[in-house]
Amino acid sequence: MCTLKAVLRSSLTALIGGGYLFIVGILANVARRFGGAESFQLVSFVVLLGMAGLAVLLLSDRLRQRIQSFVGRHFTRAQHDSVQIWTDLSRRLANVKDQAGLCAASARLISETFEVLSVSIWLLDEQRSNSSSVCRLHRRQARPQPVLRPR
Repeated sequence: MCTLKAVLRSSLTALIGGGYLFIVGILANVARRFGGAESFQLVSFVVLLGMAGLAVLLLSDRLRQRIQSFVGRHFTRAQHDSVQIWTDLSRRLANVKDQAGLCAASARLISETFEVLSVSIWLLDEQRSNSSSVCRLHRRQARPQPVLRPR
């Protein structure tokens, strides 16, 4: 496998070198036909610097690793099916009639979907400007335990 990497890197280097010579050849023909031979050396030097920079970037292990990380993070298949989760949530909340039932159903769904051991749901009381824990679910428990706090 190491020899394959070496062959690919040397092939890439040869392609970059050949690309540079091809571009400089085109620039030489353009400079000969339309004049501007005095700026030809500067243009070919800028092209050389650009190609060298491109070669360094393409041969860089760090850049390759960052590209693979970016692709792996942003273009992999989703871990959770949002349509199924929303359907399941709608089905579970259809029969809920009070705050405790809403809390229990939501905590159970969150625990099952994200495979977490415990879920706590906190509600904010806007009139009193404080929050209180309404429901806690521990995976070992069969049912969520409502937390009753005086208001």
